[in-house]
Amino acid sequence: MIPNLPTLGIRFDIDKLESDTYDSYTYGFAAWLVFWRAVEISSLAGNTLLFEGDIPAIISGKEYFVYCIVVQSETVDLEAIQSALEQSEEFRSVQASQPFVEAADVVEEPLLEAGRIDSEGNLVGRGVYNTRPALGTVRKERQDERQVDLLSTDVPEREKPASKCTEQLPNISSLKELLDFLFNKLGEENKWQFWLTPEELCDIVEHYANILQVQWYEGSSALSEDLAYVTLFNKGEVGENIALHGLFLFATESDAKDFCNNDKINYSHLIGRLEKLYGIQGRLATNFSGTDGNWVHESSYDKQLDIDAFDLWPNIYRRRQRLGISAP
Repeated sequence: MIPNLPTLGIRFDIDKLESDTYDSYTYGFAAWLVFWRAVEISSLAGNTLLFEGDIPAIISGKEYFVYCIVVQSETVDLEAIQSALEQSEEFRSVQASQPFVEAADVVEEPLLEAGRIDSEGNLVGRGVYNTRPALGTVRKERQDERQVDLLSTDVPEREKPASKCTEQLPNISSLKELLDFLFNKLGEENKWQFWLTPEELCDIVEHYANILQVQWYEGSSALSEDLAYVTLFNKGEVGENIALHGLFLFATESDAKDFCNNDKINYSHLIGRLEKLYGIQGRLATNFSGTDGNWVHESSYDKQLDIDAFDLWPNIYRRRQRLGISAP
């Protein structure tokens, strides 16, 4: 944090953040959900710095840890931010006994960067592992009815095959064989990640519809507030899967370029090619990236996400329409 910069510390009771209300979230993520539900990001525009972490607090003579979000800015009305939180019933239900502190009580604490809000009101920068997913979740909660209109949009037939890569697909009888094919045909040297266009993905999913169960989900992560996730399972079997994400917006065009040219990311050897692999158009990533997925247990498998293999293309088409992504 920066000394002598106007600062607002917002403190949360960790036990309350870990209550049944937020039992599916980490307490840091839950705190940011509460924050974004109360505070409009536009009110933070202007190079506002965000920080987060656990800090010690004395409660009834005993030392506890509380979770703290810190906002630093020379231009933002921090009193208005505090007022918005004070008026939030949700925040009042999880606030620490001393909910707000000023600079002197937090600037020396080893809190982590949680991003910054630029002059346009975009969340950018490093350390957005809780901040951006929570912001994306809240934005999704507030979606208006314009998306519903897209459900009635006529979906055109697509050209098949999508490319030479999917022109002659091999005989495959399992997810493992499919993954090997994807790594060898569409992957890079590391053989742990591959990229393909949405049309190529549809070719593959439709061709192997008899062996695949397909799931579709739209959610947020530290990479973007709004990603499309496609997960492929062996039909009728929970567990081993191929996980893909794509068709998403970076916060800014600059963020997109920085991501594709960051020599510290796992695929730094692909710098110079990542923009093409992800299909970057401005701040849009128009392709899918996939890898060997996580094992999903029966208790966490959500059948509501299952779709028919031939419904993947309509989902992709309508999402493109919503994001303003032009087809190749």
